[in-house]
Amino acid sequence: MRPKPPHQPPEGPPAVPECASDAYRREPADEHRRILAAARAAYETLTRRTEPSSGPPASGAGAQGPPPGDPGALPGDVRRWLTERRLLDEACRQVRSPQRALHELLDEHRSRIDRYREELHRGLEAVDDVLRLIPVMTPFGREIVEAEFFDDRTRLRKRMEDLDTLCREQLLGMRTGFPAREVLEESLESDLRLLERGIDLRLLVAARAMRRTGVTRYVSALVDHGARVRVVPTAPST
Repeated sequence: MRPKPPHQPPEGPPAVPECASDAYRREPADEHRRILAAARAAYETLTRRTEPSSGPPASGAGAQGPPPGDPGALPGDVRRWLTERRLLDEACRQVRSPQRALHELLDEHRSRIDRYREELHRGLEAVDDVLRLIPVMTPFGREIVEAEFFDDRTRLRKRMEDLDTLCREQLLGMRTGFPAREVLEESLESDLRLLERGIDLRLLVAARAMRRTGVTRYVSALVDHGARVRVVPTAPST
């Protein structure tokens, strides 16, 4: 079985990506460690080259090719690693300090987060605009209303929690009866969170339902947090 030929880096300077986080490669572990070690060594060499030298200048008579420490002499993958991390300005063939590179990377990520936040805000506004059009576009006349029936209280409570999450403006309800006190206490927490979100909660409660233990406390807590509850002699029941 013939061995694979060694990886050849692309010729010419690599293109600099828009953001360094997009350009990080998923090299195999061994390849990543090799590039990391080579890039660090190259950066140290380039940094020393920029420092003042105490020795006499080298004669150019016998020099051939780029001088030691020249970015042009580095392998393509090493130059790419340094450029993506803003440690090398390949256009000017200059090295940058880690402090400056870190500031540039942080600025890029802050700008990207700001752009994503603006796009998300515009997207949510678009969703709200479309939702507001639904009642306007509803045709006049007789409508079909979907109804769901549950004989399992656990399934009913789960469905109500899903609807609470989807609710955006108003929630209307009629109660001819209430569950046990422990169930009401669990329900109270989610109902209060609903009111904290600014949902207009209105309940029509039959008078006989208020006689159950714990109901008065439950209804009073809802009213204290902004819900509107009306107690009537009788309420429609299924």
